Amino acid sequence: GEQRTAVILVNSVDNPIEPMTKGEVWDRFFNESYDEDRDGINESINSWIKEVSYERAWLRGEVYGWYSLSNETELCSVFGGETLQEIMTIADSDINFLNYKRLIFIIPYSDLCSYFGIGYVGMIDLETPDGIASLSINELNGISQINNGYGVHELGHNFGVFHAGYLDCGASILGENCYPWGRFDTYDVMGGFPMFMQFGFNSGHYNSYHKEKIGWLNESNIIEINE
Repeated sequence: GEQRTAVILVNSVDNPIEPMTKGEVWDRFFNESYDEDRDGINESINSWIKEVSYERAWLRGEVYGWYSLSNETELCSVFGGETLQEIMTIADSDINFLNYKRLIFIIPYSDLCSYFGIGYVGMIDLETPDGIASLSINELNGISQINNGYGVHELGHNFGVFHAGYLDCGASILGENCYPWGRFDTYDVMGGFPMFMQFGFNSGHYNSYHKEKIGWLNESNIIEINE
């Protein structure tokens, strides 16, 4: 169903740049008509989620900010702890956190951070200025990460799934000799080669196992094989 989402833009007093307007960020997340390259590929996050969920899920929400933290080093820790509480306090007059299921933080790109995107797997109970809320949280390091695969990759973690890998079975089809390569499924946005992730991910769907775990498949879509 509807995934109520608050996108929160955060910079710092040290470097209070605003590389994109709230309206532009809203388009990239929620506008079903958005098409970055005008070729039907780089669509909004909402459009992508509707497609891969067979229209069982969609995003609806607002964009808030820019809010400035006291120093740039905090930008790499907006994901949790004291910095998260600081942001929620700054934004409290604008946001009722009880109205949302998902929080997404976006910062201007910073090479101080060791990641391009990071997200909790599933939801957590979080103390907000409005009371305790069950929320998923992710952070994107740079606005370019919204539509290059990181945006939906981190949402995949928020939906409760881990990375997509593959089995290397050598010359065999399947067998005890198979070696799992985690995070290396190049056909799935939850996979991707770690050494190339600075270039983003492909736009492949979450795999069928993940879709089942999220709840996007009917029982009639699933065949159990016991042999």
